[in-house]
Amino acid sequence: MSIETNDFKFESMQDTVSIGQYLNSLCEGFSRQHLVLRSEDNTFIVKPYGLLKFEIKARKKSDRVKLKLEISW
Repeated sequence: MSIETNDFKFESMQDTVSIGQYLNSLCEGFSRQHLVLRSEDNTFIVKPYGLLKFEIKARKKSDRVKLKLEISW
């Protein structure tokens, strides 16, 4: 039996307004239970279902802050 894995990664520098728009798009996708993630050379489609695990982590070190959101199902 083989296990299929697919990965998607997107990384960029953006202002807070652009990140807010991206997060709003993700919220809409979760509401529709259908997320389409795209980058220049990759399209990744997932369909969240059932109960989802939601985790937020934040770390502050000197003047740098890191915020990590993780959602799994």
